[in-house]
Amino acid sequence: MFKKLSPKMNPNLQSFPWLFRCVLVIFFALVIFCVSVIFQSAVGRARADTTSCIQKTLDLLESGNLAKNDVNLVLHRSGETEPCGMTLFSSETFQTIFRAIVTSCPEDSEEIDKYHMESLLTAYFKVQLEAGACGSTDNATAPVGLEGFCDMGPLRTTVQPDRALLVEQPDGSLPCRFFTREGRRITSVRDMMELADTAVKTQSECESRDQTCLSAPTLHLYAVAAGRMFMFAPSFVGEKFVIDHVEGANDTPLVLEVISLDPRLFEIHDFFSKEEAKALIEKTLADTSEDYGLHRSRTGATSKTVYYKRTSVNAWDTKGMVAMEIKSRCLEMLGFDDYWPSHTDGLQILRYQNTQAYVAHHDYLRQGGSDDPYDHDTSGTGGNRFATILLYMTDLGETDGGETLFASAKRPGESSLIPKEAAVEQLRASDDPNLKILQPDSWEEEMVAMCRTRLAIRPRAGRAVLFYSQHPNGKQ
Repeated sequence: MFKKLSPKMNPNLQSFPWLFRCVLVIFFALVIFCVSVIFQSAVGRARADTTSCIQKTLDLLESGNLAKNDVNLVLHRSGETEPCGMTLFSSETFQTIFRAIVTSCPEDSEEIDKYHMESLLTAYFKVQLEAGACGSTDNATAPVGLEGFCDMGPLRTTVQPDRALLVEQPDGSLPCRFFTREGRRITSVRDMMELADTAVKTQSECESRDQTCLSAPTLHLYAVAAGRMFMFAPSFVGEKFVIDHVEGANDTPLVLEVISLDPRLFEIHDFFSKEEAKALIEKTLADTSEDYGLHRSRTGATSKTVYYKRTSVNAWDTKGMVAMEIKSRCLEMLGFDDYWPSHTDGLQILRYQNTQAYVAHHDYLRQGGSDDPYDHDTSGTGGNRFATILLYMTDLGETDGGETLFASAKRPGESSLIPKEAAVEQLRASDDPNLKILQPDSWEEEMVAMCRTRLAIRPRAGRAVLFYSQHPNGKQ
């Protein structure tokens, strides 16, 4: 009941708040009803869009060579040349798993996103491969088969920036990522179809030339465990990888050529231009800041230590336009389809003059002292240098020095390493006038001797070289 009005109050004014409240109640009811109708409509539209997206993807799949031809899918672990499993593509199985894994599509997209695609491929291979195939090679307690390889467990899975986006398997395990031999990440059904088209074309061309061909069109895919990085898998020295999804310095695809299998070492043809090199050098010489301009090179996880066996000078280019373009090219070539700034150093510009050098060392950072806040153990969940790309900006003669030495690796074609003592004796017996600047029995003399007798990369303007500091499982 309404409260009795006081004779001192105007009845019209006193009744207005109640009238206002009634109107508000009716207004809010209408608003809620309208919002509800709009919400229901949006949900209905979203469901229709999702259903349409899924059906369009499956229709697309059925229209291409992947479903219409007998295509072999050959699976490798990242970095391994030998396959760990093979299966004939089954459209029926793929569609069944697709409907179980994929429940939605990204907004304004007619295809599933790459994280659903990777979860889908992982589930598909688990079903199709022989029992136990493609499992972990270094963890005896891991689940059998691909699951034990893709998900290395919480103590050995580095958390990457996109961890929250991964689509877990129905059992809660993490999926693999999948790449081509050339490092192109498989992100969609359309990617698979394009690869199948190429495989069918290659098979047809082979058969038309009356050559010895494979039994069926074949796709080679490389699985990368969650939290790990793709790694090229070379088979022989001189082998080439045409990276046609990454544009080089001369508007042509990058080409990797294998220099060595152990260490895993590649030359990258046409990676950067002379104009880019000139721009980097000019910017470096113009930078007079204490931290980024040229200064005595330092070592260690915290880069604070001046070491008497590292006598070069260096500068850092972290945000220059050319530096950013080169860093982006580096990541793309290494299999990153997203640019993650946290995964790169700045571009380090080094200058070595006569008698200057850096003793043999690992690019993989050692754990620092008590003031080092980072975990560098990548065999667990830590982060460390995965790969290094060296860019050479000057030409030097055969005996002018400047090589990058891989001290534990023999030269191509040699059966064994020449002992250091014998290498030094050979050096002293040579008549090279450049050697007169070296002090006998110095570490510099020993390094030059090893450069002449072991695997070493000679500088050449425009040359680029890639090597890895980790194994595919994250171990140094």
